[in-house]
Amino acid sequence: MRFKKKYLFFSIVGILIAVVLGIFGYEYQKIQSTANTISTNHSLASRQQLKQGKPFSILVLGTDVGALGRGTSYAGNTDTLELITVADCKIKLNTL
Repeated sequence: MRFKKKYLFFSIVGILIAVVLGIFGYEYQKIQSTANTISTNHSLASRQQLKQGKPFSILVLGTDVGALGRGTSYAGNTDTLELITVADCKIKLNTL
């Protein structure tokens, strides 16, 4: 009887671990796929716009983790915003 209880307990724990690992693996794959798609599409779109002579803009955010121990996590403040416009036809970089 005791053997059956242990077997049942470890079977249930094993199944739960397998399900949780499966969910994490699936979510990780979705996030990686989305990140790769975003990175690839934006790079390709920017190159195509440059070839056509069209300007494109990039928003750059600067994060300050500052003092008071905030550097140990990602809980920083976005204190700098730059809108950078790149135009192929001009030798000029505009920031706002």
